Amino acid sequence: MIPDIVCIGAQKAGTTWLHTMLTTRPDVRRGPLKEYHYFSYRFAREPWMKGAVLNQLNAEIKKIEALGPDIPTWRQDRLSILRALSNPERVFTAEWYQLAMSAPQNITKCDFSPS
Repeated sequence: MIPDIVCIGAQKAGTTWLHTMLTTRPDVRRGPLKEYHYFSYRFAREPWMKGAVLNQLNAEIKKIEALGPDIPTWRQDRLSILRALSNPERVFTAEWYQLAMSAPQNITKCDFSPS
């Protein structure tokens, strides 16, 4: 599964605003992270990228876990996806990206990445 929208922008170019506007819509899904760096890694292979993405994923996991065991089903589902995405062996593989972009067919999927 690939995203329907890929936004690649320079810093301070309004991508955060666009991201916020799009993801407030119920028919748009961004996945658990704003920036996946998938394409950057696939083409540039910067060594810091894996660590940065893993740190973001682990921070999101900790936020949800801090809410305690009685969390809504949608947060449990998000936590499961985050845990699967945080496997260092799978980061930046095609199957990892597919999982990050997974959503029902009628939902628009987007990936916002810095240039």
